[in-house]
Amino acid sequence: MDIGKIDDIILDLKDKYINELEELIKLKTVSAENELDVFDEASIYIKHLIINSGIEDVKIINDYGKPIIFAQKIINESYKTVLFYAHYDVQPAEPLNLWNSDPFMLTIKNNIFYGRGVADDKTLLFSIIKALQLVNETKNGLKYNVKLIFDPSEESGSRELFNLFNDDKNKEYYKNLLKCDTLLACDSEMNSKEQPTISVSIRGILSIELTIFGPNKDIHSGSFGGLVGNPITEMCRLLGNVHNNDNTIVIEDFYKNVNSYTDNDTIDINEDEIKSDLEVLSFDKENGFTSKQVCSIRPTFELNGIYGGHTGSGSKTIIPSFCTAKISCRLVDNQDPDEILKKIDNHISKNIKKCFRYELKKVENGSMAIQSDTSSEEFKKVIYLMEDEFKKKIMFDKIGGSIPIVSEFKKNLFCEIVFVGFAYSNSNCHGPNENYSIESFEKGIKILFRYLTE
Repeated sequence: MDIGKIDDIILDLKDKYINELEELIKLKTVSAENELDVFDEASIYIKHLIINSGIEDVKIINDYGKPIIFAQKIINESYKTVLFYAHYDVQPAEPLNLWNSDPFMLTIKNNIFYGRGVADDKTLLFSIIKALQLVNETKNGLKYNVKLIFDPSEESGSRELFNLFNDDKNKEYYKNLLKCDTLLACDSEMNSKEQPTISVSIRGILSIELTIFGPNKDIHSGSFGGLVGNPITEMCRLLGNVHNNDNTIVIEDFYKNVNSYTDNDTIDINEDEIKSDLEVLSFDKENGFTSKQVCSIRPTFELNGIYGGHTGSGSKTIIPSFCTAKISCRLVDNQDPDEILKKIDNHISKNIKKCFRYELKKVENGSMAIQSDTSSEEFKKVIYLMEDEFKKKIMFDKIGGSIPIVSEFKKNLFCEIVFVGFAYSNSNCHGPNENYSIESFEKGIKILFRYLTE
């Protein structure tokens, strides 16, 4: 089929596509809220879209919590099998007052979609289905066996899929069901319209909580101050010394298995633009590395929040009984999250004052970093199709975010990983006014269609 005709077909169907996407955006599948009814409704709607695309073998897996959506179309056992991964849960929309439109109503302005989930990750999920539907309706033959797996809780750690892979009774069944040669992880982004990119790596992650315990109850600071240790003070002392003056992490062996890179390994970022956008005076980064490197290929130790004692209005002069810190570490190369947890535990054990007790626990499934094989046929094919559609050289990018479940796919399925995404990096994925270019939407459907049929 003349590839140019696909543009005409997509243009003719665009209004229909937008109406269908609007129904998907309306469904408030906020990962953190655990509203099972809306996830059930969303899974039924997505199943309906998949069946309309020409794939009849669709399963809703409810055994692990929110519904996982699986579908497959096996053409020929001798063909390679591609598994498309995407997720249909979204981040909370708050603060609502910063949105220029209803976050759960698809809004179009200046050829751009606005709404919660348009960039992360509903539009790309929808594009996969529409590409398959185009294959079916144009009678173009699939060049792959196709499988789909749509995650209901990527934004909160992919609990269901982790439980599926670790279900001793059924994991072999699911590993066989999901078996593939290539996983297309459709949950990444491009740098910009002017400089389209493809992600070649993601960082791993470890999320933990540290609680330091002092007295068995909040006590009077006048009666006991200077005598009984304050857990908030100790938390600040301990964690305030995790980084030295050049912003390296002092935890013993934290950098073991971390490689060194040159400036040529990543694309540049616009430092002045970021400072202006975030209204920061300067950066606070690890010495010896570029700004792009420290937020993409270097490991981190970040405090996400600290609470304990009195946080309300007015004064309450106490020594609190506990203090809790939420911490996340972005991991790179061969850093194993469980090994990093042990190293952090060892560091705390050696350095905490003896008058305190502490508890350290992992709060979500961790993951290792993932690197694509840029020399593989499948990766090169995606690059070729993107360059042909965007009419520009596609640059490689290493991104700082994490998709924890991808490492679980790699570990269990031994498949190649290729990251695919068409949202731009300024799409406000987790913030107000999340957006997605309609041009990217159209090109994304066409690229996926061509991938399946060429």
